Amino acid sequence: MSVDALIQELALPNPCVTESFDTPYSKYSNMNYSAPGQTQIHAIGEIISQRQAQLSDVTRQLASAQAAVTRIQDLQRRLLEKRKHIVASMEAHQAFISCIRRLPPEILGEIFIQCLPPHPHIKPSSRAAPLLLTRICRGWRQVAFSTPRLWCSLELWWPRLPRIQQESQFYHHWLSRARSCPLSLAVDASCYRRDVRAYEVTESLQPYTSQVARLLLAFDEVTAPELLLKDVPMLEHLTLRGWLGHWHPRRISITQPQPRLRSLTIISKPFSPGVLSFFDPGWANLTRVEVSLLSRPAESNLGVFWTLLQLCPNLEDFIFSSVQEHNDAPTCPLLQHPKLSSLDVVVVSNVGCLVKSLILPNLRHLKISSVNPIPATWRQEEFKAFLSLSRCPLETLKIVDRMQVSVEEDWAEYTALIPTLKHLDLGSAMVGPV
Repeated sequence: MSVDALIQELALPNPCVTESFDTPYSKYSNMNYSAPGQTQIHAIGEIISQRQAQLSDVTRQLASAQAAVTRIQDLQRRLLEKRKHIVASMEAHQAFISCIRRLPPEILGEIFIQCLPPHPHIKPSSRAAPLLLTRICRGWRQVAFSTPRLWCSLELWWPRLPRIQQESQFYHHWLSRARSCPLSLAVDASCYRRDVRAYEVTESLQPYTSQVARLLLAFDEVTAPELLLKDVPMLEHLTLRGWLGHWHPRRISITQPQPRLRSLTIISKPFSPGVLSFFDPGWANLTRVEVSLLSRPAESNLGVFWTLLQLCPNLEDFIFSSVQEHNDAPTCPLLQHPKLSSLDVVVVSNVGCLVKSLILPNLRHLKISSVNPIPATWRQEEFKAFLSLSRCPLETLKIVDRMQVSVEEDWAEYTALIPTLKHLDLGSAMVGPV
């Protein structure tokens, strides 16, 4: 039976379905029936012969149907394979006239820029932009390599000595594609038991220091940071991670005739105020300073806090963590800072010493986090005196006192002390507009 014949057979009503195979003897099949006579034996024999002929015919039909089904399945498989190739060919040709292929390289480059990781410094990876974009096709690779903003951010770390030449060459190719764009670099120039020669590390970046606008520099006692911190006329944001005490007694200057540096972040072990005299980033031009100490200071370091305020007359945003002050420490003189508008400070002890000698007439945002409980008298004594001296237009206030729970009386007292307050955060449920 052919495939077409089988299809026609399946389309027509099947007489076998409604054909009855009952005989006059069918009703006796389940009964204890006595032995039949000769006439009955002859009739039953004819029925059996008929059924054998029918069985042979159905068996032949079943074999033909099975063969036809096999051929149909083979036909289905070949048709499915053909359809897959047709779809693939159609999609390939549709891709030739797709919108993204007709995008100007400038717009495609802007799309690529939006694919960059959200981190401020890109860690090279073949599974992320921009390197991933160079592996799609030749056209994308050309656009990626000709888009300088894809290559102006980089996180650099230095391997052991046998691979330093290879890695330096990779970083050179990366940064050279940025052309004249301002660079944002994170450079781990610390050795930490690595057999890397510090001067080789920093010298390899010398061709690009004049383009650096953002720099995160990790250093240790054998690093030569002055190689990276000179001839940086475009530098606007600097982050230093390491112990500033390692720089004593070298004086390191990164100033230029017209320095652009406005933001400085220091991540260091506790250090003394004298260390700041060996580092000159152009303090008078800074508008934002953040100091994060990697360990709790064992001695009073309020002098560092005060010294930074004195060094930065144009400071607007100051973050300091953390201040340690003892009751027997020398009292700092009254200090007025006319431009500071935002102060975020973590205090280990004696929060009253922090504010009682400050006058901040432009302060609008204040956050104080205290490791130890804030005395109940602080609000009515030191803080009230600070507000009276400063007469600042404070708009937001956040007090983080890990050891105490604020109550409604605290809320009412703060709002009464500060008529300009718009938002108050005392922790727990005591947060909201005033």
